[in-house]
Amino acid sequence: MKVKSFLLITSLFIVGCTNKVDVPTPEIEEISVVNASAELVRQYALSDSFIDVDIEAISTPDSRSTISETDMAKAKAAVYRFYKNVKEVDGNLVCDIPDGASINVSETVFAALKENLQQMNDGIKEAREKGYDVVQSKPDSAYLNSLLK
Repeated sequence: MKVKSFLLITSLFIVGCTNKVDVPTPEIEEISVVNASAELVRQYALSDSFIDVDIEAISTPDSRSTISETDMAKAKAAVYRFYKNVKEVDGNLVCDIPDGASINVSETVFAALKENLQQMNDGIKEAREKGYDVVQSKPDSAYLNSLLK
């Protein structure tokens, strides 16, 4: 599966000239900046409706103009549902649900989000192995609420 700019949470930001790395809240940057009705996002995020969106299209900035506001809202809602089930365990972020059916999203969407989470954990591990102090933000209520706006 191709995962493009939609899944950018593996980015690490080096702070100044110190040996410290800031790992942002697991925020899928492209999703957090798209325009979608907050009401529509909340409707999908908090309902039991099934979500299946074209991750490939959403992850490609050039094709984003052809994506409907409804699909953008569904994407934000899927991220919300997924990260609501992510917690920190031994310095790694872990999703404690087994499949997309658990949060009523397609297996394609679930696999993309799960792969992204793994990429972020790999980036954190690599930074630590290089001797950086890693500041890892967790998907807290502030992050989750930001997805609903």
